[in-house]
Amino acid sequence: MRFYLMHFHLFLSLFFIFISSFFCIAEETRPNFVVIVTDDQRLDSFTEAIMPKTYKHLVNKGVNFSRAYITTPACCPSRSSILTGKYVKNHGVRGNRFKLKHPTVFQALDKAGYYTGAIGKYLNSWSGEKRPEFDYWFIHNQGSVVFNNPRFNEQGVWKNFSGYVTEILEEKSLSFLDRAIEQAAPFALLLTPNAPHRPAYPAPKYLDKFPNQKPYRPISFNCSRRKGKPRYIKKTDCLSRKRVKALDVFARKQHQTLLSVDDMVEKIVLKLESKDVVNKTVIFFISDNGIMRGEFGLLAKDVPYDGAVHVPFVVRYPSFGTPGLEKSELVANIDIAPTMYKLSGIGLPSDVDGLSLSELFKATPSWRSNLLLEGYRNFSKKKNNSKRRPFASLMTDNYQLVVNFRESRNPLEFYNILKDPYTVKNLYRKSEERERIKSLMSDLLKLRPDLTKSKWLSRKVKKKYLN
Repeated sequence: MRFYLMHFHLFLSLFFIFISSFFCIAEETRPNFVVIVTDDQRLDSFTEAIMPKTYKHLVNKGVNFSRAYITTPACCPSRSSILTGKYVKNHGVRGNRFKLKHPTVFQALDKAGYYTGAIGKYLNSWSGEKRPEFDYWFIHNQGSVVFNNPRFNEQGVWKNFSGYVTEILEEKSLSFLDRAIEQAAPFALLLTPNAPHRPAYPAPKYLDKFPNQKPYRPISFNCSRRKGKPRYIKKTDCLSRKRVKALDVFARKQHQTLLSVDDMVEKIVLKLESKDVVNKTVIFFISDNGIMRGEFGLLAKDVPYDGAVHVPFVVRYPSFGTPGLEKSELVANIDIAPTMYKLSGIGLPSDVDGLSLSELFKATPSWRSNLLLEGYRNFSKKKNNSKRRPFASLMTDNYQLVVNFRESRNPLEFYNILKDPYTVKNLYRKSEERERIKSLMSDLLKLRPDLTKSKWLSRKVKKKYLN
């Protein structure tokens, strides 16, 4: 009897060792995640001249998505889409004051055993108080923070910090990674610097950089090419010489602030390399939205034009194609959360709108042919023509269709973006384009079926294109 008991205990011990080893192996197969989200960074500020270290470590060793878009070009709506994988129409965060009430991918990762961290900016509508799904929390209040000597909530306690904000975020990120890599579980870090958001104060060591920066003057600059644009744009004041000069100064300051972000990206990658976990880590780099830099006289976002919606987006992960690869498929901020769900083994929730980027690297990839862009600025206001208007837009490989709400003169905009990337020639009145517009409108209605009943949609559009 004693002999059998001894063998039984030995069997149990070996069984538990096997089970423990099995789960450790399973744990190791799940990748880590680092999600870096800059604030108001345009695509044209993501160049090797401005961010050489990010190019070296991410672009040249990852996948650069040249057709990446923000589905709603505003801070809190876009960040909510990054966290949920959903269009604004489904998660409900229409503006910076709206609370996100839908579950996020970081909540799912926390439940799945990931060691999680949030450093920088969370959501404009969030007070900055610590959230339970993050093991480490270093977040400032709501939407903005000063660049020098900022105030942050660290692990539930508000503190004042001395120094330049991006350098502080870098230090906190490296400390988090040191702790995270020691954990048995994989980790996920949400890192969201406030650069290059206005007022864009650069670190002192970079104040002399880009002294000969060429002014940005596309063919759409200021108010010379407003034909075919909605009324609120035509009524927007043209930029004065003084405003244009200030805009050039601001653009240079934005680029100078990105040099500190560039330093931070390199330090993070080098840390991951030194700990031999870089190949087990999915690194995302994206901006929450762009910002207009004088196109059509506009200086903000919440508009469907390239400067506001087209953003840098790079992913570094060994199984995602050849290092240095560039992909031209339509991708978006809503694709980050689904990618994290899929790669972590959690599985895609049934209500996400985005797609896992891993699908693009299959032998026979299946991908979207169009993408919804939507804006809700001043959605409830009936008057005040100087304000930006809500819109719904369909982006395809070759074309962009824009539906402007509460607009009678130019309720639609239709552009051939291959021939007209600056969207200065509205083709919506061209009779030869009518059938193509009807086809795109049909596709748009599949994504926004509510438009058929919208009281803000022009009767002219409904009569001509919805019947």
